[in-house]
Amino acid sequence: WSELYFIFWYLFVTTIGLNICLALSGDIHDAKKKRAADHEELIVSNMFDIYRSQINEPPPEVIIQQLNAHPYIDFSEQLGEGINVA
Repeated sequence: WSELYFIFWYLFVTTIGLNICLALSGDIHDAKKKRAADHEELIVSNMFDIYRSQINEPPPEVIIQQLNAHPYIDFSEQLGEGINVA
């Protein structure tokens, strides 16, 4: 009986524990969402948004030149004459 009791106890405790964790997670998520709505200036969605002003995107010609110069992939075989800017 002790083994059966332990199994039921384990299932009960883990179920209660998971429910408590899910409830707390939901409450924390709601609190963060409410706080974010109140203070929009504090929201940073990802690292790209942080450094967006400092990022310089290369022109398409440079990207295509580097792709055509790739040592392991030959784009000219696949497309006939390489990658072209169109």
